Amino acid sequence: MCACCGRTSREVTRYISGPGLGICEPCVRVAVKAMEQAEPPWRLSCGAPTNRPLRTDRCSFCGKATNAGRGLAFLATGTICRDCLELCVEILSMGEAAA
Repeated sequence: MCACCGRTSREVTRYISGPGLGICEPCVRVAVKAMEQAEPPWRLSCGAPTNRPLRTDRCSFCGKATNAGRGLAFLATGTICRDCLELCVEILSMGEAAA
């Protein structure tokens, strides 16, 4: 299930699953746009908010501790760092090139 919007991998065309969370292509695009337009941290509202407490010191996707330079995007059920978002964009770009 996408950590931002809650859609499953069956509900979207492309979905990236990491060790700590998954994110769909539309939400990756929203996160990248947020990164380009504002300073971290980025708070995305792709879906319904959650009451689940988030760890704000680690990326939920890769588990690495964050620092001010990396920044985090706050999703509904987790966080994702700039490095992981850039990796997601690369993965999605590879799929586009193959199509």
